[in-house]
Amino acid sequence: MKKLAELPDTGIEMTQTYEYFRGPQSDPVWKDWVDSFERKTDELPADYVECFSFITSIIEMPVYLKWMLSRYTSLGGITSQRTIDSFEGFPDEYTAVINCTGLSSGALLDDDEMYPIEVTKEEKGYWRVEEEFIGAIRGQEHVVHTTFSDGVKYMEYTEAVSRSIQEQKTINLPL
Repeated sequence: MKKLAELPDTGIEMTQTYEYFRGPQSDPVWKDWVDSFERKTDELPADYVECFSFITSIIEMPVYLKWMLSRYTSLGGITSQRTIDSFEGFPDEYTAVINCTGLSSGALLDDDEMYPIEVTKEEKGYWRVEEEFIGAIRGQEHVVHTTFSDGVKYMEYTEAVSRSIQEQKTINLPL
């Protein structure tokens, strides 16, 4: 990610990050994967006893996805958008398929477990992942839904996609 952050227009930036805890934590498995990892116990917000400080990447996804598609097509990648009714007899010419069918995937994949659910106004949540993450980095709020470890997995996937595009080959996870 550091190399991509150095390129123009990728939407990736390396940023000092803090993850706060209300109880003591063991060393995370990812501590050697980030730069400048430190465990802090002084000058923490009320009710927090420990903090991990480190440098990691922030990815502005709409910008990054646009860059990634541009990079993919500049290397000869071809995209097409179409509607399909079945994966049976699907042409071998395609090396990847991105399924954007949403609720229709139940019919496409013969999966009766996929169905819409009613969500009341009181239960409804809003997508604020990027906003929460940036707020957490700035010390304005705390991340409550996604752990840093999960974030690392998302970043690992994104890194694999980037490497796959750059190297024009399949990249297996974990990296």
